[in-house]
Amino acid sequence: MNRKVTALLLCTAMLLTSACQDTGNETTSDLETDPAETAETTSESTEETTEETTAELTPGIELSGNPDDIIPIDQSTYYEGDNYILYFERGAEIHGDIAVQIESIMDDLESFYGMSFDFREYADPVSWKTDYGFAHLGRVNEDCSKIDIIISKDYQDGRIEWSLPNVVMLFDTDLVPSVQDHGIVYHELTHILRTRQSPILGKILEEGLACYSQDHFTRARGESNWTMIQYVDSGNFNSSFDDSVIVNDPEGFFREANVGGRSGEQPEYHYGFRFVTFLIDTYGVGIVDTLTKNARGRDFSEEDNDTIIEIIKESTSDDVFERFATWLPDGWRNWSDSYISYMQSLGLL
Repeated sequence: MNRKVTALLLCTAMLLTSACQDTGNETTSDLETDPAETAETTSESTEETTEETTAELTPGIELSGNPDDIIPIDQSTYYEGDNYILYFERGAEIHGDIAVQIESIMDDLESFYGMSFDFREYADPVSWKTDYGFAHLGRVNEDCSKIDIIISKDYQDGRIEWSLPNVVMLFDTDLVPSVQDHGIVYHELTHILRTRQSPILGKILEEGLACYSQDHFTRARGESNWTMIQYVDSGNFNSSFDDSVIVNDPEGFFREANVGGRSGEQPEYHYGFRFVTFLIDTYGVGIVDTLTKNARGRDFSEEDNDTIIEIIKESTSDDVFERFATWLPDGWRNWSDSYISYMQSLGLL
């Protein structure tokens, strides 16, 4: 989807500074100093820094769990849950139940996919804290034992949600009690859950799985699901993506789309959503955990098509791509029809 693609491009440019990097450069004076005086000054400075750091590392916010409580964030701070850290950016406005909502969504994902956010063998620290005003929290969650969730003010200035291994950025507006579509939260947290478990399985599988979560849980919650309408190809709705390229050469186009550059056509999303839907329809939701476990212990990049395809076939069958091409015309029409029926049941189509 457009929001996600732009997000990945945006964070490539943004994440340039180490979270633990000092905010200033050390300088050496040309003047001679008394060693005793220097030692005393250093000791006093260290004590002051330790006191300041200890104070800064103390979570500065309490959450009541009450959705009616509105909390303006005047200074960047954080809240620590059992397996996550919420970082609240200055200027955001949150509700007292934000942690309750996050925990509910994380529980849904863990239960559905049979995987745990606590698994962190492949968690990868990334540099983001300085860019978002959290440089003073560089020591928080250094070992990636928990997932990092940034809650930013939605200034509607073109920024969009994004995720990288072990960190996700969401807007305060994504989690207000009145919001009628939590799909983007499920989408981004699915990325984190999956990529903590094994090496990244490529754009097609990772985006396809996140789209699947977005659609599945939005419907399960009875929420509006407008974002997914771009994938509908049935009746009066025609997707902009021509999936005949998949039918004609399913494995060949997988290779092409998985390593291709980002584009407005978003083939990795369209292919991925269809492919993951096929995989779960055919092999059950456990196929996600099977793919993940078969990927562990291997050393490969997200553009290593040979290894990724080997993992897919090992987890399913040697003719899985041919079976996908056979399933696709009727299978995707069935999905599209079910989406239309769902939206009509809400009076939205």
